[in-house]
Amino acid sequence: MSEREREQAVSTMSNNSGFLTESVMRYRLDTKELLLDIEMQLRGQQVEYERDPSTGSIVEVIKTAGTKKMNDEGIQSIISYLRSVVGPHTVQGNFDEESFEHLIYEIDVTLSTNLMGNLHKWGVDELDYDHIMNTIMHAVIPFLSRTVNNEERKSYAATMRSSEVNSVERRGGFSFPNFGKT
Repeated sequence: MSEREREQAVSTMSNNSGFLTESVMRYRLDTKELLLDIEMQLRGQQVEYERDPSTGSIVEVIKTAGTKKMNDEGIQSIISYLRSVVGPHTVQGNFDEESFEHLIYEIDVTLSTNLMGNLHKWGVDELDYDHIMNTIMHAVIPFLSRTVNNEERKSYAATMRSSEVNSVERRGGFSFPNFGKT
């Protein structure tokens, strides 16, 4: 392999690692999938993948997978609240265990109070109340647990590890003018 080919390979590896780092970071911080999963569950829907007969490509198809757990107003209200709680900013927080437990308690109380207070307005069957709360909290708790003891930001070190090499050659009395003079 020539010197030029080695330089191109190193450049390609560097570019790819930058792309991978950005992709991994985007995936870790993006809450759209989590929120969409919760929304789909509330709508009684799920995403399935099918082959499009006309093109042969695989496409996402939203299908009914049960009954809708609440009306559109309720779904919008719950998802809107969850966006403020489960986001890229919150997951980068730094909570000790006690603060984390307090945060989860606050989220649980806020959601349960909101849901119970709007049960009839949002068209929620009382028998679905616990299921809705459990499904949401079982998604939110693991996501936000990454904030405990700064673990989310600590994990970035492995994701974004890079090295930089600087070298300065000193040749024949070269110096920076006025450097070190007072």
